[in-house]
Amino acid sequence: MLNLFQHLQMKITFKKSFVIIAGAVLFFVLSAILSVRYPYRDRMYVAQPDLKAAIIVLGTRVEDDGAPSDWLRKRVEAGVAIWEKRATEIINTCGMQEARDIGDRCDLPKLILSGDNGWKRKDEIAAMKQVPSLAQVSESSLMEDGWNARTIDSCWRAKNVYEIDRAILVTQAFHMPRALYLCNKLGVDSYGVVADDGENNVLRSYFRDWLASAKAWWDINRGYKPEHAAVVDFL
Repeated sequence: MLNLFQHLQMKITFKKSFVIIAGAVLFFVLSAILSVRYPYRDRMYVAQPDLKAAIIVLGTRVEDDGAPSDWLRKRVEAGVAIWEKRATEIINTCGMQEARDIGDRCDLPKLILSGDNGWKRKDEIAAMKQVPSLAQVSESSLMEDGWNARTIDSCWRAKNVYEIDRAILVTQAFHMPRALYLCNKLGVDSYGVVADDGENNVLRSYFRDWLASAKAWWDINRGYKPEHAAVVDFL
């Protein structure tokens, strides 16, 4: 009888320990996720103060035939729209570029297509270049960075390869908090322009991005460095 009582007591103690450990792990993971999702939410719908800040269009899924997915097309269109708006403001302030002689204060902002050029998955850069509205961006303003398989790669390379200090990130709302966290933590003073979701069901994407936020926290705190840390692309 005593042995049975001790056995039951051990089982109860084990279950309590398991519940405590599981609860602690869950609390830690949720804390990490929330520390990614919420600190920069106020920058999702506020314009970047610097008109010349680089506009970074973040890559996403490509269709099987190489065409841009609806999300990717919406991102490019949103990026072009903010580039046109800011380019117009700069030109109206400075006058025609051909006539200016006041240095680079009147240079137009860069629009950077940032994603995977096919080295790891499908070619997001080629897909983005298929979006018709991209033709409205001046050739001198358009840049490509195709060595980014992940959002953190885009942010790391923007800061450390292209020396970008201020940026406007273009992506969908479910992805924006994580993108803002990564870029700001890596030293790029970033604000967001939220692209339309199109016809996609985003509930699953929100769930997946919340889980990805835990990894984003881990990557930042362990000192992440991308595989292609020193490759420079030119258009």
